Amino acid sequence: MSAPANALTPQNSARLAGYVESHQATLRDTNFMRTFYNRPFERDPAVLIRRLVDIRQKLNGRLFDETDVGALHLLFAQYINEIWISEIPPQKKFNTLEVMVALLESGADVTDTLRAEGVDRPDRVALKLRNLVEAARHLFGADFHTHCEEPFSVALAIDIHRRIGRELFDHAGTFRDRMVSARGSSILYARPESIQLRLQALFSFAASESALCKKIANAEERTSRSLLMATVFLSEFLRIHPFLNGNGRTARLLLSVLLADVAVVPFSLYISTDPKLSPRSLYVNALEQRNDGFAPSVLATMILVSAHQTASTLDYHLN
Repeated sequence: MSAPANALTPQNSARLAGYVESHQATLRDTNFMRTFYNRPFERDPAVLIRRLVDIRQKLNGRLFDETDVGALHLLFAQYINEIWISEIPPQKKFNTLEVMVALLESGADVTDTLRAEGVDRPDRVALKLRNLVEAARHLFGADFHTHCEEPFSVALAIDIHRRIGRELFDHAGTFRDRMVSARGSSILYARPESIQLRLQALFSFAASESALCKKIANAEERTSRSLLMATVFLSEFLRIHPFLNGNGRTARLLLSVLLADVAVVPFSLYISTDPKLSPRSLYVNALEQRNDGFAPSVLATMILVSAHQTASTLDYHLN
């Protein structure tokens, strides 16, 4: 009888090591860019990193109390709202952020509000939003700044997916068992039989690199290295595409967990630098760079910009 596809046979152990080495090589080649979608940065990436470090250090010394609740609620409402309008944008414009604030503050069922605004399948969209809120609260606390202590692992990814997929799809928390392709994209996803082994390698890479990052004394160097490492993690997780649905929402939450020590989280990767491109187009284009065999430097820059925007927003509302 042959060994299971993901058993650590000598052959699979060699593959596992090869995957980790590939991630390390990608990390060495990944950098932040001074131009972003043909537009020059208003500031050098190093300036954004310095600003991110300054805000993070200021927040580390802050004792959060009930006077900060409004700012933290707004940060989370903005996070959920940005993922909503990135992944499933409503057909017509309305104050989606207001809906998210109501969902967070009262836990109200927003189905009727969505229906009144002409949102397609409002009951399903409301459930998707509620699941995302609950998954985020599990990871970042009901008070929005107490992070969970669960190990960063494949099991955590499965748990997040189970939470965001509750009552939405039958396969929540289960790896896909067939080949799938990205709609309107050239991105190639991993074969189903390689998913488990590839994820093991990816989370092993993230664990070892995170440990190395924690040893870097200089805060700016530590933040820069952490952001680049997280970029490789995100790009490879989405190339693996372990689940049939919900990979983007799962990956974004994992990204924020991975960067919780150096950034203000969660942040959504919602940015807009080009009026001709939707936020989702920017995101997919950044991922396609990696699929084409290049280091994910566009995605790294996107993550840096998004992390800086989120930190600056919270800093403004807290002060």
